[in-house]
Amino acid sequence: MRTQARFRTTLFSPLSDDADQTELGREWAEWLCAALPVGMQADSMDEDWGYRILFGNPLLNARVSICCGYVGDDQWSCLCEPYRSFTDKLFKRPLPVAEMRTVVLAIDALLSDNPHFTDVEWFAVDAQLQEIDHAPRAFAS
Repeated sequence: MRTQARFRTTLFSPLSDDADQTELGREWAEWLCAALPVGMQADSMDEDWGYRILFGNPLLNARVSICCGYVGDDQWSCLCEPYRSFTDKLFKRPLPVAEMRTVVLAIDALLSDNPHFTDVEWFAVDAQLQEIDHAPRAFAS
């Protein structure tokens, strides 16, 4: 499943080159939280590499998070990643594929329906963290 997206936009300001790394991606994360569909209430928190979005919906909050960041040259990125608790691992519960699909579809729709986002590219990564399976839509063939 393609869970990472990279795109270009001038909607958000990357700040200066010497800006604190934690501030990069703040506007993108806040915009995404506000734009997500009803029922996907979310809030963002800063990390040392950018911003992480956590969900208010208990089903999504415990299972999926979104990482938002600035790549450079008006290019931005997001990564949807599953979260498996210690209990999930202990009981060998499967990855939250349905929840991931819901979140990825929502972000894909936001990026593809807004003309301010260009050069949208979704991709997956392999075990060696190499980008694979590039496409303009998350679930396009």
